[in-house]
Amino acid sequence: MYTLSRNILFLLLAPGMLAAQAPLPAPPPRLMGASFLAARYRVGASGSLFVAGRIGPGMAVAGIIANPETHYGAFVFGAGTKVRVASNAGATVIAAGASASDGGSLRLYVMPAAGFGRLSVNGITAVYQPISGVNRAQLLVDPLLLSTRVAGGVRLGLAGVYIATDGKLPDYGAGPSMQVRLPGGALSLELVSRTRRMGPELRGAFSAAL
Repeated sequence: MYTLSRNILFLLLAPGMLAAQAPLPAPPPRLMGASFLAARYRVGASGSLFVAGRIGPGMAVAGIIANPETHYGAFVFGAGTKVRVASNAGATVIAAGASASDGGSLRLYVMPAAGFGRLSVNGITAVYQPISGVNRAQLLVDPLLLSTRVAGGVRLGLAGVYIATDGKLPDYGAGPSMQVRLPGGALSLELVSRTRRMGPELRGAFSAAL
């Protein structure tokens, strides 16, 4: 489980690491605080809302997750920072604790982002370690987005999902995605087919700097 976690994190951070090694004019790696709002929703399933407030080179983060389908709910609190490794690559890292309906857990979120001309890759990786209750250790790459700019603020691409839960077979899938830059933030739509769900799953996300 932990070897898999390290491999997935390396693969997601690799674009930023390679960009940092390339002979491009870029500032040295540095830590940056950020204030943002990020909301995600899976139609007929779960929704989440996270808010971060900048504190110097770091940030304080609070979030809520709810899934009426399974009666699951969680409150998440943590702190993090944005690591900028090149002018076109970096990652937001958040360490948090969660109190959920199935128990407490420690969580690590890694959100890498890198751009290569018209192409970009970004995603959300999370590792959950239970500390109480009946919840299980998990590794989630949900989603991993590879996209290209097609016109103005519109990007089209592919969304991938990988979910590994201790004691269960992994769940994974992929599908088309669209990202639209709006005046107040960015909207993302994904249509993902997964191995352990019937039919495609429509997802939406909105993020904005505060």
